[in-house]
Amino acid sequence: MFAAFIGNECRGTVPPTLNSLTSGLIPLVVFGSKEGETVRVHYYNAKSNTVYDTGITFLTARNEENFILD
Repeated sequence: MFAAFIGNECRGTVPPTLNSLTSGLIPLVVFGSKEGETVRVHYYNAKSNTVYDTGITFLTARNEENFILD
């Protein structure tokens, strides 16, 4: 499970899925309360009960803007 955090609060989750339509892209909706908040993305492996820091961070923006992260 991928999860987006602002501070210690989880603001969005999405299960990992691989298929030919998404080409490895994972749509993750993040709910921010204001522009400019730092979002950190983590991955939870249920099998090992381990949380991994993906190293992915970005800032929230106005609701009409979308991000694609490499």
